[in-house]
Amino acid sequence: MDYRLLKEMEAKLRVIIDDRIEKLVLPSGIPPTVEELHNIVKETFGISTEFSLQYFDVEFEDYFTLHNSDLIKHKGTIKGEDEESQEQERIQLFTEVKKEDNNALIKEKMAKTFAHRRNEIINQSPSIEKIKARWPALFEPSHIQDEFHRITMVHLESKIMSKLDEYTPRLLNLFHSKGGTMELRLQAILLETPSNPDINMTRDVTI
Repeated sequence: MDYRLLKEMEAKLRVIIDDRIEKLVLPSGIPPTVEELHNIVKETFGISTEFSLQYFDVEFEDYFTLHNSDLIKHKGTIKGEDEESQEQERIQLFTEVKKEDNNALIKEKMAKTFAHRRNEIINQSPSIEKIKARWPALFEPSHIQDEFHRITMVHLESKIMSKLDEYTPRLLNLFHSKGGTMELRLQAILLETPSNPDINMTRDVTI
């Protein structure tokens, strides 16, 4: 048996379960599927309740739902979040939304409850009214952008603005072609605009 090869295959992970921080040694390396890793964590640490796995993304310095075991590296960190602990986080978040000047804490808790929220929305298909009642922060502009980024890894505002810049010449031509009240309004706006407007002013005119 080539022990050196086995040692090279071995992977170690830091596992956070509620208030516990454990080390998980995987002699054969990181399992090829999330389901296998889930079962190993469950058996190794004697977890009896259902939970979802999240991994710590170094680039974003945040936890994300684990959909693919390839996202985990040797000496990486994973976290097991059961439904009860996630629901407690949601309740705390609901309380914090009612307070002022605590956007940073709300942002943190929105990130921590992402897996719980996404599972609820995808599997239960609740109405907009129910989502708003349970997750009011999700309807705030800054948190909408954060949520969009968690799902797509794309920054929503910069994406929209880049597309607006791309289509601005065609939009202005379209407005001119409409004639009537539309063109008169556009002319009034343009009269108040400098001859060489910066990008932000051009965006304001178009919007």
